[in-house]
Amino acid sequence: MQNAQAVMLMIKNTFKKVIKGSFKSNNNNLDQFKEQTTDTCGTAGS
Repeated sequence: MQNAQAVMLMIKNTFKKVIKGSFKSNNNNLDQFKEQTTDTCGTAGS
C-alpha cells in the first residue's frame, strides 16, 4: 500500500507542476479557454 500512496503523491505533485506551468505559459490564453468552456457548457446546458 505504501508504494501506491507514493505513486499517487508523485502524480499529484506532477499534476500541480503541469497545471502551474500551463497557467504561467498560457496566461494570455486564459480568457480564450474560458470562452471555449463557456461555449461548450452553454450549448450543452441550453
